[in-house]
Amino acid sequence: SSDLNAVNIIDIMNGLASGISFIASLTFLFIAIPNEEIYVNFAAAGLAGGILGFLNYNFPKAKIFMGDAGSLFIGFALAAISLGTSYTRVNEIAIYTPILILGVPIYDTLYVMYLRAIKGKSPFLGSKDHLALRLESLGLSRKDVVLLLWCISVVLSFSAFLISKVTLNIAIFIYAVIISLACVGGWHLSKIKMD
Repeated sequence: SSDLNAVNIIDIMNGLASGISFIASLTFLFIAIPNEEIYVNFAAAGLAGGILGFLNYNFPKAKIFMGDAGSLFIGFALAAISLGTSYTRVNEIAIYTPILILGVPIYDTLYVMYLRAIKGKSPFLGSKDHLALRLESLGLSRKDVVLLLWCISVVLSFSAFLISKVTLNIAIFIYAVIISLACVGGWHLSKIKMD
């Protein structure tokens, strides 16, 4: 259910949720293909194809908007797909790779909850604490923010793919680097004063 709502939460800029969901779908497909898990292969390929067709009209400046119905459905589909394949052929901690594949929406959800908690605000009320809005306040255009977060999603997805192929020690190292970068990046972004 966290994946389901996390995709909905990052649907604050045109093309953001749809692009990251497309990248995630392809990553689940590439990880599942060698295992010949037909359900995951077809579901991930179908979802990626549907999102790609939609993305053409959803990228800034958008002609079609996703909304809650679309983002919640995609989040549900990604959560279901993530449960359908094996990530532990080489090392035990590869089971956590779906967290990396959906790293941007999950990180944004946890980041916003943390910032609201330390300010004594309810995590259920809306605010401008989101990662994408903080990046925009640095002077990036919305298109640049979307493209930057897509790139981060690609790097996280590639890292997840690598973790499913490497030994335990290398997997731990990759996780440690990503967690460190996420903490440092979040700390710097949290210094930005949002209205």
